[in-house]
Amino acid sequence: MADFDVSALVQGTGFPGSGLLCARALPFLAVAPDLAGPVIPKGRLGHHDQAISRNGRVLILSDTAMSEFPGLLSLCTLQTWRKTILPGSPPEVWGIILRVLTRFSQTLPDYPRMERTAVTRAHDPHAWLSLDLGARAFLVFERRG
Repeated sequence: MADFDVSALVQGTGFPGSGLLCARALPFLAVAPDLAGPVIPKGRLGHHDQAISRNGRVLILSDTAMSEFPGLLSLCTLQTWRKTILPGSPPEVWGIILRVLTRFSQTLPDYPRMERTAVTRAHDPHAWLSLDLGARAFLVFERRG
C-alpha cells in the first residue's frame, strides 16, 4: 500500500510540502478554534484529549479539554501521522496530527503567529494553512501580511 499524500489534506502558503512535513513538525501560534461540529471527540488518553476529523485523516491532540480551549492562545504543531495497518508491517503515512497545547512557556522561539483561526466550508487558497477535516469543513489559519 502506498503512503497517503498529506497534500490532499493541507494547503496554504505555510505548508512546506509533503516531504518536509514528513521530516519535521511545523510549529505555529494560534487561537484555538471551536471544533465541536467538525470533529468527533474520542476522550482522554494519557496527557491528551483526542478527537478525529470526520474524514478520519486528522488526529487532534490537546492538553486541555476541547470544549474549553476555544479562544485560548495555543502552541500548535502539525506533523505527519504514521499508522501501522497490519501487524509486522512498517508504519505508513495515514494523515496529519494537529497538536494544540494551551499550557506552554510564553518564552518561545519566533514561531509564526496566526491572526485568525476559523472553520470554513472550503479551502482558502490565500490562507497560511487550510486543513481538510471532512464533511465540507476546513480549519483555516490566517497569518498577518
